Formats: sequence, structure tokens, C-alpha cells
Amino acid sequence: MILTRASDASTSGHIVSEPREFETMKPRARRVSVMLTVLIAANKEAPATCHRVRNISEGGMRIDRTSDLQSGNAVFLTIGKLVDVAATVVWTSENAAGLVFGTPINPIHATAKIAPRTSAIQPGFGDTKTTCKAGWFHSLQNAYRHV
Repeated sequence: MILTRASDASTSGHIVSEPREFETMKPRARRVSVMLTVLIAANKEAPATCHRVRNISEGGMRIDRTSDLQSGNAVFLTIGKLVDVAATVVWTSENAAGLVFGTPINPIHATAKIAPRTSAIQPGFGDTKTTCKAGWFHSLQNAYRHV
């Protein structure tokens, strides 16, 4: 609380308290740091692009590789067991973006392991292959990878 001396006639110079901005804000949901891939599409029929998820909570996520996203975009996500989850881009920076889900999700379902869907994937950054390759994990089984 901030204590200030009121100058109006109703308080006759008494000290009053004003809530600070952070004291009136809702607490944020617990975020979980993850290394996941999410597919993002502008609508349910549009080709999806791959992005790396940095952290996830019940209400949203932070992703990388965001050159094609702008603040305010409505998108659909596929991650783990969750398919066609409605979300909105709420902020973007040079290499990251924050998304808020239309309805809260269970992060355990988002981190569930499933078989990859490659039929509707269009990876970003000019890749011509049809699978997501965020990070180093895709080359783990490659005998010629550089260690």
C-alpha cells in the first residue's frame, strides 16, 4: 500500500492508502518449463507451422520461432493430446511470443507423448521437409551427427 496525504475536503488532510498496481493484479498460473513442439495454424484448414514451446501453463504458453505471428492473431494449436485448441497471440518480440488459450487446458495433456502428425505440417523458415525439427532431438538417431 502507498500512504498519501489526501488533499480533498472529504478527508480533511488525513493519510489514506492507495493500492499499488501489483497488489490488485491476479496471481499468474504456475508455468512449467518444457521442450515441446507445437503446431500453429491460422484456422483449422490452414497448413500449420512448427514452433518450440518454452513454457506452458493452464492459461497460455511462450513459444519461439515467431516471425509469422503478430499480436492479436487468433490461432489454433495442436500439442500433445490437444488438437485444435483456440488461442490468441497477446505479445510478440523478435524471437518469441506469448499465447493465451481461449479456455484453460491441462498442461499434462499438452506434454503427453503421441505419434507425430505430419500430413498437415508446413514447417517455417523455408524448410521443404514435412516434419518438425525444432532443437537437436530430431538428429539423435543420425550416426553422422556432429557431437
